[in-house]
This record gives sequence, C-alpha cells and structure tokens, in this order.
Amino acid sequence: MNFHQKGFANVILVAVIVVLLGAVGYFVFVKKPWPTPTSTPIPDGETTDWRIYRADKYGVSFSYPPNFRIVTDKIQVEYIGHPNGFNWYRIELTDTSATEKPFMRFEIDPDGYGPFFPDKIYQVTENSDGKIVIGSVNIGGSENSSDGKVLIIPNVLESSNGHSYYWQFSYNESGKDHEPLFKQILSTFRFLGRPEGNELTKEVVLSLLKNDLFEECRPERIVGKYGSCAVDISEEAEKWVVVVIYDGLYDDSAKATRIQTTVMYQNGQWAKGSVSKTQQCWPGRGHQDFSAEACL
Repeated sequence: MNFHQKGFANVILVAVIVVLLGAVGYFVFVKKPWPTPTSTPIPDGETTDWRIYRADKYGVSFSYPPNFRIVTDKIQVEYIGHPNGFNWYRIELTDTSATEKPFMRFEIDPDGYGPFFPDKIYQVTENSDGKIVIGSVNIGGSENSSDGKVLIIPNVLESSNGHSYYWQFSYNESGKDHEPLFKQILSTFRFLGRPEGNELTKEVVLSLLKNDLFEECRPERIVGKYGSCAVDISEEAEKWVVVVIYDGLYDDSAKATRIQTTVMYQNGQWAKGSVSKTQQCWPGRGHQDFSAEACL
C-alpha cells in the first residue's frame, strides 16, 4: 500500500468513528434508548382476524386470536353430591401455538366456588356500551406461586342483562407475554341485551303485580269499581319504574289509587322490587296529591 492509499484508508476510518460517536451522542444526549428486539403486542382494536364467539342465550360475545382454540363449550356439572347440583356454563380457550399451554376459563352464572388464592385480581366493571372496563389490579394471596403458574381472576361481574360472569387466566411464569393478551381478550367481551321476546310489556307488569292490584286493570270504565286504569313503564338506569293508577274510584273518599314498583331483569327473568301504594282524595275529602295518608 503506498502513502496515498494509506492516507485514504485513515480518512475512511476517521469518518466511520465520527459517525459512530454521533449515533452514541444522539441516543445519550437526546435520551432515546437503543432499540431492543421485543415481541410486538397486538395494538388495541387490531383484532380484525380474530374469531368471534357469541352465545345469545347467555347474553355475551367476545373475540379471541386465531391461534387460540375453544377446548370446552358445555354445561359443567360438578359437586353432584350437593343438593343443588351446581350447573353452569363453562368455556375454556387455550393457545395452540404455546409450548406450555395457558388457558382462559370463562363461566356464566357460576356457583362461586374458588379459586381461593389467585396471584392477581382484576377489578372489572361494565360500561354503558355493555363492555368490560379493567380497573385496578390487586395482588392476591400467592404472589410467588410455588407451582410456577400465575393465576389471574377478574371479580365476578353482575351484568345489566341479568347474568353473572366469571373468568380465570392461568399460564406458566415463563409465558408472561400472555397476560397482556388475556387482558385484550377480556376487553372484547360484550354483554348482549335481553333475549328477544323478553321485553317488559304491560302484560308482564300486570302478571308481576297480580297480588298487589285490587282489581283487573283495564283502560275502560268498570261500573261499580273505577273510571279508568293506566299502566306507565319508564326505564331509568338499568331498571324500569312501573306505575299503575286506578282513577275515578267508586268510593266517597278516595278518588284514585297509585301502585308503584321497580322492575329489573335478573337471572333470566323479570323481578319486581318493593311495592308502594298511595291514594288521592276527592275534593273536600283530604289531600289532592298522592299520599299514604288516609282520605276523610
């Protein structure tokens, strides 16, 4: 190598060193870390290729990745010796691509048995769109599991559709990347409304109140009993307020009677709350507003 070739090589070497020093200075002084190879989690909402599970009978649907498989989809019967039998609906999913199979267990209207020592507890609620919102995460009773597995449970969720829901996530500690995925699966749960045919109608209301009504409720006059009867149903924050008013009573003191209650859809059926009865007096016979006080 002659002098000119050697000098040219030195220039190239100096240029490379300057470029490297510039890169180091950029990451140090601009405070941007060196990129490290990591697995890329699925961004929120990027579930276009996910499969959808839907159970209208139990008021729920959710999505899960294509590499997951539903391994159980049945009515589970355990504790046969118990007088009630404990029947409930259970679904289990597992990641077929994982060496050590994690699983997600999902139960509808569970019996409430176990597990007693989860590693983490998600506090979940239902938002106005019928979806799960994950709140705080609490450390459970066995943060350092002796069996090498991590067990996560969200609290039992009492949905506005009348069903309750329960989950268990379990995976080996070597598969920690599954926890964000399980949380994303959980976030896809959507609680469906009441099944078709289970609308709160006037007929349903009158059936619920049959022991509280003093007469059959009809809109037309019933001679010798009342002038008219009306049923009003209004929805307020996941419950229905029901008011039945008998007006024009054939009574010399009370002009009208109002019967009021709240109704909710729970455990697959309509249920009424406490019932109140008030009355309105004829002019000159007492109060003109509905009140529990007797008329004169």
